Amino acid sequence: MTPKNFNHFHHIAIIFQIYAIKTDGLLVKEEKFKIQELLNEWVNDSDSTKNILIESSKFLAEYDKKHSDKITDLLNYSANKIIEAGVFSESNLTSMLSDLQDIALSDSDEMSENEEMFISYLAGIWGIEL
Repeated sequence: MTPKNFNHFHHIAIIFQIYAIKTDGLLVKEEKFKIQELLNEWVNDSDSTKNILIESSKFLAEYDKKHSDKITDLLNYSANKIIEAGVFSESNLTSMLSDLQDIALSDSDEMSENEEMFISYLAGIWGIEL
């Protein structure tokens, strides 16, 4: 479903971007900065982070144009790829859910119902109780 060169960090970036775009319809500057900041905490290399964001953003835009009705399939795929990577503990996955909250709060003082539902949905895929 995604390019062969995509790794688990690309899938984190895809999830972060789907979250920012699809829960309220647009990706604003504050969310972009927060996504880059948070992804860099996972990748720990700013040049790699930038490349991952460029590649995943391009892929997501193309996917959304062709399959906008199947974005949930991509979300499920990326969430499962993160699990399949076998490098993230439950604590790491919980931190990713916290990162989503940080993204939501980067452009608003409170989370929307859509943002909360997205986090609950992802937690369910990962088997995490909130």
